[in-house]
Amino acid sequence: MGGVPVAFSRLANNEQEVRALGAQEFYNLSDPDDAKRAVQSVKMVVLTADANNMPYDTYLQLLRPRGTFIMVGLPNDKLICNPGSFVRDGKRLVGSKIGSPQDVKEMLELASKENVRPIIQKLSMVHVNDGLAMVRSGKVRYRVVLENPSFSENL
Repeated sequence: MGGVPVAFSRLANNEQEVRALGAQEFYNLSDPDDAKRAVQSVKMVVLTADANNMPYDTYLQLLRPRGTFIMVGLPNDKLICNPGSFVRDGKRLVGSKIGSPQDVKEMLELASKENVRPIIQKLSMVHVNDGLAMVRSGKVRYRVVLENPSFSENL
């Protein structure tokens, strides 16, 4: 796959976590100096966040000319950005719900080779309503996994 993993965030306190997840570089886009250094710093942005009111123009500025902006997170609001960035710099916007079968195969091989594991919060099945409330309120970090204790005991 190649490339250097770079993380961009609007929160400085995310740096330690994203570095632990493998980011080799970190830019706090709320810091004017970091934001300035981040302009045209990458060929590709994979936007995984699904928050509303995303600063899409800021993220498009991160791309070098002819760079690709890939959306895999799906916010509820509209994509609002200046189209000049696409025309002037030849940038591309693509979306992907899931990669191709070959992409999935390569991702699984990479995850196995590098021992990539998901970050999850486990809840007992009896707390399903608590899990739904956490998801709806945005208090989940990554994923909630419901466990069925009686099933787990039989494995």
